[in-house]
Amino acid sequence: AELKCQARGPNLNTTWFKDGEKPARHLGDVRIKGATLKMENLVPTDSGNYTCVVNNAHGSINHTYVLEVIEHIPSRPIFTKHLENLTVTRGSTVRFEVDTWTENTLVPFLVWKKDLPISWSNSDSRDPSHIIIDMKILEDALNGKEGGNITSTEDRQVVVLTNVTENDAGWCTCIAANSLGTSSSTAYLNVTEGFCGTSKL
Repeated sequence: AELKCQARGPNLNTTWFKDGEKPARHLGDVRIKGATLKMENLVPTDSGNYTCVVNNAHGSINHTYVLEVIEHIPSRPIFTKHLENLTVTRGSTVRFEVDTWTENTLVPFLVWKKDLPISWSNSDSRDPSHIIIDMKILEDALNGKEGGNITSTEDRQVVVLTNVTENDAGWCTCIAANSLGTSSSTAYLNVTEGFCGTSKL
């Protein structure tokens, strides 16, 4: 932040105050050069009323800036790690995971779905004939699958599928929602018969 105290007159003397006291920071320095006050890498504790007082032999004037520093504006869920397409052989173990931004924002509600219809905004150049219309809740599918599970931490959720078959192939979508909106991340799981290793599409 850069705060300027503009005044004209002979032999001006400028003094800065934060909430009535000499400016000081827990992290970083306060740089004052003439009528300008500068601070870098602001944190919430830098919030406050910054007053510049200018005086000379003829009198004194002052101006106050109200500075508010917030860490993060609450928003709809943000994925910091997206799902990635996978090609695996039958019988393999598959791990899908996503990370969401949770610091100083509303905690999202996450739902996993299989074979969710894909909009053009998410499908890029995929052939529309490959878009699957049927929708299934992935949690329900895991309930009947031995070794399948969903685990979660504060900012990460992981789906693990063991002993996959061709029936597990398809689009996997994670939808995160809070009161401010929704976001989604989608990837395709391809299951083959022969050995080809695990790779990204």
